[in-house]
Amino acid sequence: MTRTLKLVTLLSIALALSAQGAVDSRQELEQSLQSRYRPAVIGKGMIGIGGENSIRRAGGTVALRRAGLWGSFDRRETASWAIRGDRCELLVGHKDVELQTGQTFYVTSVSVGLDVVQIGLASVGTVSNGGRNGRLWATAAFFFDEKVVAQGDMATIEPAINQWLSQGGTVTPSPAAPASAAPAIQPETHAPPSELKVGMTREQVVQAAGAPLSEVSFGTRTWLTYPDLVAVLEENKLVTVDRSLQPPSKLSVRSDPAGAEIYLDGKFIGNTPGNLQLAAGTYTLSLKLQGYGPWQRELSVISGSETGVQAKLEASAAK
Repeated sequence: MTRTLKLVTLLSIALALSAQGAVDSRQELEQSLQSRYRPAVIGKGMIGIGGENSIRRAGGTVALRRAGLWGSFDRRETASWAIRGDRCELLVGHKDVELQTGQTFYVTSVSVGLDVVQIGLASVGTVSNGGRNGRLWATAAFFFDEKVVAQGDMATIEPAINQWLSQGGTVTPSPAAPASAAPAIQPETHAPPSELKVGMTREQVVQAAGAPLSEVSFGTRTWLTYPDLVAVLEENKLVTVDRSLQPPSKLSVRSDPAGAEIYLDGKFIGNTPGNLQLAAGTYTLSLKLQGYGPWQRELSVISGSETGVQAKLEASAAK
């Protein structure tokens, strides 16, 4: 009896380890796919600037290779498709506009479930159809055998995805019947620098140049990044058009203990841990936490860099 219990226990441990290994493989698969497709960042920027559906930072793009999928104008009613091989079926959401082969999309999300790999899509540029105008939203959910996903079997997963989506914006579409009454796709065009005039409001800049690839704000200044220029605004007014194309930098601020107030050039930004996006330049970074002495450093931020600050706060002397 004791020997039987030992065998059962060992079997249970083996199954548990096997299950844990499956979880780890799925996590690794998700990380690998996210690294490959580089999902775009969507939503409001710092201090609430921008819309909930704005592309804050463009990531990777894919082009549709097969017909059969539809998109929704309403992100809350995203058309979600179950894809098995060359077959697709609508799971939830609205079918507002049929997606066209060769049409390009931002990848908005990548996630891995028990037996599925889901890729979120948002059209690059706006689409006009039936009196409506805007981005199209869709989700492609690729279903596989659980073992394929658990083992992170890219040899099976990658070809299945590539049947439908190809990285980049130029593809040779798979043969398909011509679509009738295809919607007009308006690419995201940007005004030449001469059309942007000093004194324009942010709304006027966006109206003239289109939605920016990214938007970063610090204090009263805002940077709108486009493929060929950076529009710099002060107190919501355009002050200059920067053609140097210096991308904003990322700064992560951590403290021990956490919860300290973050100040840049004397202005409160938030609390640690915090992740900031800044234009290149020199800043005074200060941290304050009740019961601890002040912490301060001068930072020189290089364009496009990723910098991390780890501050050890010293307890104040007891009074």
